[in-house]
Amino acid sequence: MEIAANASLTLMTLGDDQAEQLVAWCSTFASVSLCSQWEAVDWAATDLIVVADRSLWMTTPVTHIAQRRIPYVVIGPRDESLEVQAFAQGACDYLQKPLNPAICQMRLMLHLQNKRNRDYLESLSLTDPLTELANRRRFDDALFQTYKQSMRSQLPCALISIDVDYFKHYNDTYGHLKGDLCLKRIARVLDTAGARPFDVAARVGGEEFSLILPDTHEEGALQVCSRILNGVRELAMPHSGINKPHVTVSVGVAVIQAGPECSLLDWPERADRALYQAKANGRDQIVNARELNLERV
Repeated sequence: MEIAANASLTLMTLGDDQAEQLVAWCSTFASVSLCSQWEAVDWAATDLIVVADRSLWMTTPVTHIAQRRIPYVVIGPRDESLEVQAFAQGACDYLQKPLNPAICQMRLMLHLQNKRNRDYLESLSLTDPLTELANRRRFDDALFQTYKQSMRSQLPCALISIDVDYFKHYNDTYGHLKGDLCLKRIARVLDTAGARPFDVAARVGGEEFSLILPDTHEEGALQVCSRILNGVRELAMPHSGINKPHVTVSVGVAVIQAGPECSLLDWPERADRALYQAKANGRDQIVNARELNLERV
């Protein structure tokens, strides 16, 4: 029960009285919403779908639900051929009528528990354990998806590359525990700088970070860069033995519109070139890739 607490279950029904009894049966461990058409489903707020009407699940392609990685259960008559068809279309279970309340509860909760466990493991595989930002695997996937989205929408997107200045010297001076704390604090700055739900802040190397900003023009991207630069300065983490008294970062940004002028491989290269220039210029600053006149890299 605890794993499935606060779960959200969507029941697809055209008015099946027995199926709608599931609302009462499942309310002890999940919030249940009723829908009669797929267009009305709130995919972002659904953990499990129960399809009660044959006309709804037999006409729905597997990919309609499976691509969203949401498990779904079919309710149907005691018919082996229909049960086989339901599983072939991607259902994770088939509940035969007449429904048994206790069995329904246990089986549905089992599917919710499995989804929660899967989501948790997937989150671990996509998260940097130290900073709790996205890891390199998640970053690569988000970069690809954002580039594709820009191709479709014809809107610009931004990639910000960040490197902690003189971090090896910081580790050597203060020790690795303080170094880890330094990275964690900088990660929080990045996480709040890209405040929209679809912005992706990632740790892509030891002291290297990136921020992906879909649907973002140059002005907005530079504002985010300034928040990062000033946010790290405001942390005022002491850093002795260098030309600045506190920890700073260097920032490079590349704002592009996906297409022939900038490929998916060109985009991160432009951001990295801008970052290298920021470090060459003396660190603790922002360089815009456009200023480098990089037609292609």
